[in-house]
Amino acid sequence: MHNYATKNHKVGIRIPENIISRKLTQSFPITTTSANLSGKKTLNNPDEIINQLNEGIDFVIDVGRLKQSEPSTIVDLTRKEPKILRKGSGILKSF
Repeated sequence: MHNYATKNHKVGIRIPENIISRKLTQSFPITTTSANLSGKKTLNNPDEIINQLNEGIDFVIDVGRLKQSEPSTIVDLTRKEPKILRKGSGILKSF
């Protein structure tokens, strides 16, 4: 993995909404960063995403401009009590 993906030595697990991504994950795991770097603007244009990530991209499926959406909810499960790090899209049920 690239250094920018493992600075905190934790791994994020994502359940994608995109049908193409879901179909691909049925055949093999996908390891990736988000479509933007942490702290940077969320992008939806493939060219802007590629330019921001700049290196370490092995494969891009360009389906054109992505629909604007709220960033994912991020929950830290490395502690005794789960902690919401970022409230975004997705349904949270009690733990």
